[in-house]
Amino acid sequence: MDKKNLFISLFIFFFFLSSFLYYEQPGILQLDLVGMATYAEYVIIGEKLVASPLDLAPYEHGVIPWRTGNQLLTAAAFFILSQTAILPTPPSAEHAVFLTQFIFGSLGIVFLYLFLFQLYKKYIPALFGALIFGASAPLFNAILSKDHGTEFFFAFGSFYFLSIALEKNKVIYFFLTSLFLGLLLWMREAGLFFPILLYGFFIVQTIIVTYNSQERKVIYNKEIVTLKNISLLFLPYFVLACLAFYVYVFALLKNATTDLNAAFFTYTAEMVSTISDWHPLLYFLFVFLGLYFGIIKKEKSILFFGLITLFFFVLFTKNATFDLRHLGIYVFFPASVIICYGLCCLERKWMQIAVFFLAGVLCVQLFMPGISLFEQRKEQIYTKEFGLGIASVVPSDGIVFAQKDFCLFVAYYAKRTCQGMPTSLDTFDSALASGKRVFVFYEAGFGFYDDTMKNAIEEKYVLASVYSGKFETFHHADLDPQIYDEQLIEIKVK
Repeated sequence: MDKKNLFISLFIFFFFLSSFLYYEQPGILQLDLVGMATYAEYVIIGEKLVASPLDLAPYEHGVIPWRTGNQLLTAAAFFILSQTAILPTPPSAEHAVFLTQFIFGSLGIVFLYLFLFQLYKKYIPALFGALIFGASAPLFNAILSKDHGTEFFFAFGSFYFLSIALEKNKVIYFFLTSLFLGLLLWMREAGLFFPILLYGFFIVQTIIVTYNSQERKVIYNKEIVTLKNISLLFLPYFVLACLAFYVYVFALLKNATTDLNAAFFTYTAEMVSTISDWHPLLYFLFVFLGLYFGIIKKEKSILFFGLITLFFFVLFTKNATFDLRHLGIYVFFPASVIICYGLCCLERKWMQIAVFFLAGVLCVQLFMPGISLFEQRKEQIYTKEFGLGIASVVPSDGIVFAQKDFCLFVAYYAKRTCQGMPTSLDTFDSALASGKRVFVFYEAGFGFYDDTMKNAIEEKYVLASVYSGKFETFHHADLDPQIYDEQLIEIKVK
């Protein structure tokens, strides 16, 4: 790496890492990250969750946790923090969760820059291509509040090493490409389709199609496409992917194709609306600029990325749990490559300066819509605050009932036993008969019952609100906060 690339890489890394740390939240609002914090505490300090009829911590029974790579990296970060004596305050698993994603996410954007430079050998277009991706509020938030930092690191790292492998033709880079691609699946099951992108790019870069008046001829690069290179490019990924499927991916894939599956184009309108809400017109103009140059210059890599963007956009229209961050490595990454190429094709100096200025404006436009949300979450995380509030009113032997997904927050932050909402009042009766005090979430508890069940509860028990506060629906760490007023209700026998 030359000095200029090193300087730009360090700038990108420290710029994004400091930005993530500045906006770090004082607690976790997303369910999967709470699970990572509980696993890190269990592995490093032996901390167990409170007893619960729900299996909130299956790893306590020897089950390997899902998204295993993320879990292990978080535990390793927590261990390193716990061994650092110079820290002014005791380290927390919450901070370890965030720091893991922040570091890997920042390095992921560095990998994106290096890949773009490796592809087109131009510093400023590659820099803007990476910044436009990383500064986008939906993708910045995906690292800030979710677990996409490691996803970006291994996805873009695999492309970077592939680009070097194609240039230098050294087996170590083919191996690293395949290794990173395999590890990507251990971070998030969403990496399942990424080989289509990576191996598709490899095919496009190594095969040439020529035409003459009589025939079409396909030629491949015989120096690159060798048995050794192909074996190293596919075998490590195949092994890691098989293991990941055995551990957790197959179960999640089965769930996605049954419970979370919809017909094609079901969510097209929602996707178009959401993308346009968070991306200014200038963004699409830059994409069209890159596509224009790619078409007139017949640049095969740009044509490939354009088609793959369309393919994955259509594929995600059938995802019943669509969130904008899901498009990160499948749509916005190819779009960044296309944007970078468009910037590279500007030859006139005055035009370059004007367009680079507009690219800087675009980075600001992409980030600005998220600032109010980032600032709000930097001050308050309602899921944690409500959990701590529960601990102040519920005795240590009390029982809290809530919709089952909410129970992990109760167990982690309130340290109280939590059960899913019962289907029969007999469950409430048994708990009360044991002499324990019983509490129920109002919205995320009673709210899941029909009117008949609600009326039966009101007739049979005395209901008293013992704590109220803000809470947030937490599954996706959404850009549109799902904040609402919640109450904790105590149930007593009349």
